[in-house]
Amino acid sequence: MTEFKCETRNQGEDGITLFDLAFSHYLYKVKTGNDDPSDELMQSVKKNGLENKNIHLLLTWLNNWGCRHISKESHNAFSKEIETWWQDNINVFRKTNGENDSSVVKAFNSLASIPVPEKGRTIHFGPVATAKTFFIIDPEKFVPWDTKIREKYQLDESGSDYCKFLNIATGMIKEVKRQCNEKNRDWDSLKGSIFSGYISNYKLIDEYLWITITNNIEISKEEVLEICKL
Repeated sequence: MTEFKCETRNQGEDGITLFDLAFSHYLYKVKTGNDDPSDELMQSVKKNGLENKNIHLLLTWLNNWGCRHISKESHNAFSKEIETWWQDNINVFRKTNGENDSSVVKAFNSLASIPVPEKGRTIHFGPVATAKTFFIIDPEKFVPWDTKIREKYQLDESGSDYCKFLNIATGMIKEVKRQCNEKNRDWDSLKGSIFSGYISNYKLIDEYLWITITNNIEISKEEVLEICKL
C-alpha cells in the first residue's frame, strides 16, 4: 500500500471540509482494512450493555487498538472492576447528551482511574481506553481519542478535558453540515452515499483525526489531482 505523508494542517485553525472527511474515511479503510470487530462489539454492547462477555471482548478490542498497557493477564481483574463501574454508571449513558455533563466527567474519571495490581505494580485503565470504551458504548454521543490527538489539542487526561474534546468534535460535525447546507446538499442523504459502512458522525471525526494527527497524513485536493496525473 502506498502512503502519502505530508505536513498535517493545524487543527482548529483551518477547519474541516467534507473533502477532508471523505478522503480520510477512504484512507482509514485502506490502512485498517475490515473494521467489523468494532462494529460487532458496538452492536453487542448496544443490546446487552457491558455484561461480562462484552467486557472481555472490549478488553481484547482495546489491546488490538493500541491499549497494550492492559495486559491479557489483567483482563479478569479489569473485567470485575469494569462490571461494577458499569452498574454504577449505566444511567449516565441512558440520560446524557454527552457534552458538558458533570455525570460524564465523573464517569470518565472513575473508569480511567480503575487500578489493577500486576507483577508488583499498579496499572490503571487510563484515559485512552476510557474514551474508546465510551465510544463503544454509544458511538452517537462519544468520540475516542489517543494520546497524540489529546496532546495536539493541548488537553489533559481528565474527564472535563475529554468533554472539551467532545465539543471540538461536535464543532467539526457542525462545520461539515454547514458546508452541505451552503451547497443545498442534505447531510443525512449524503453520508450514506459517501461513507461506506457508516456508523456515526463521531466515527467519521475519529477517522479524520486518526489519519491526520495520529498518522500525520494529509492530502489536499491539489495533491490528489497531482497524484492522478502519475
